[in-house]
Amino acid sequence: MDTVAFTVQETLSVVLVFALAASIQGYSGFGFGIVAMSLLSFLTQDMADMYIVVNISALAVIVVGLFLSRLGSDIDWLKAGLLLTGIVIGQPAGYWFVRTFGDHPAFRVLLGLVLLYYAVQSIVSPSIRRRVHKAVAVGIGTVSGLIGGAFASGGPPLVMYLYSQVDDPRDMKATIQSVFVITLLYRLTLIGLAGDYSTAVLRLALYAVPPVIPLVVAGHALSKRISARRFRQYVYGLIALSGVSVLAKGMWAWLSS
Repeated sequence: MDTVAFTVQETLSVVLVFALAASIQGYSGFGFGIVAMSLLSFLTQDMADMYIVVNISALAVIVVGLFLSRLGSDIDWLKAGLLLTGIVIGQPAGYWFVRTFGDHPAFRVLLGLVLLYYAVQSIVSPSIRRRVHKAVAVGIGTVSGLIGGAFASGGPPLVMYLYSQVDDPRDMKATIQSVFVITLLYRLTLIGLAGDYSTAVLRLALYAVPPVIPLVVAGHALSKRISARRFRQYVYGLIALSGVSVLAKGMWAWLSS
């Protein structure tokens, strides 16, 4: 991929966006990709380049989160394996979509509505926990792979599934981080096979990641200081905000086209 070098101002803008995204990732166990992509879309950088920078940076941030989460919870490899099976199926199609059609407004609108519906439903009825059958996990993984391959933000479906399986969703933070790490390695391999890496993109990721790592640690520490109920409400509130953001950008792009 041909691209020009990023200016100091552009690099600082990306670092600031990543700082917020890393804090949220450390606290909730997800959100780096969807927060970063949402905020970066309002800047002037090329989104194809930003997509790659976000994925590279997310890998480093989530590896730190996985290490921290493993100190307090175990990985449920059965659930993780079922989800990853679906992701392997869905992710190539999602990445093909973004390379072929760009960021299509209709898909964003649909994604935003789905995220908003499930998040609001969970917030309004917090006492009703739906334990999804294990057989559904592969389908959820496929949907997540499609969304993640296209928008670098496939976390919410995985979070809704895994966090619904336990009384305290923080017990699933290590599992969700492990799924994200393997998913990102797979996605970065697809990007490499497509020949989309560039020196400027790799350099920007190298500059942007180190300053935000302490915020991952701080976010994770903060998440351990509240109740499970409050943590669950925060997670679904974040998904709702993500849905509103994705929906608004999709509608704006649709009306502007």
